[in-house]
Amino acid sequence: MALRTMEIILACVLLVITSCSSSETAYVIKETTQEKYVPQEPSQIAPAVPQAIPPAPKPVQPTTYTAFAGETITFQGKQIHIEDTGTLITFSTPAAHLNLQEKENGTLENITILLANVSRERKESTGYVQFWYSLGKKTNLIMLGEQETRAFKDTQTHTISLAFLGTSNNKAAAIFIVNGQRTKPLEEKDSFYFKDGSVIFVDQIMQRTSARIILATHVTFEVSP
Repeated sequence: MALRTMEIILACVLLVITSCSSSETAYVIKETTQEKYVPQEPSQIAPAVPQAIPPAPKPVQPTTYTAFAGETITFQGKQIHIEDTGTLITFSTPAAHLNLQEKENGTLENITILLANVSRERKESTGYVQFWYSLGKKTNLIMLGEQETRAFKDTQTHTISLAFLGTSNNKAAAIFIVNGQRTKPLEEKDSFYFKDGSVIFVDQIMQRTSARIILATHVTFEVSP
């Protein structure tokens, strides 16, 4: 009986020890498997830098010129000669020409020209031309200043006007009008045959000792590439 009682007590003690050991093991397992929460700081992300947008190209501004008919200007290495043909203004280079009326525009060798204004302005003329004029069997040596006129009679009246005196292609030149027909710019020793059969031969282009005030065609125009 005493032995039986001892066995029961011993069994109870072993049961208590086993229960405590299991609880401690479970607690340790639970403690080791539980993750500790550590608050995360927000990531420091640098804001995106916007890409610089290149500025839009500025429109090319036209260059404005004023000149008298008969003069020559230089634009981007090209010499542009201006001439009044009576009804139109002609802009020309050695390779091409462009005829414009006031307020018109056009293209001359990839250059855009706008003829803004045409007027008559006072200017000084210091030159005159000595030339031979042949009409039929008659030949006359004549001297005229710019915008002077001389009349001759044969079977009909022939009117000669020195319309322009200045430079063309950097050389002294003159333009004549005979009975409404206009010559090209004529340099010294040049000649021109008119439709009526008359001929002009330019002998000399000279300078006066005193200036004459005349009215000449004056133009304002814009040039852009």
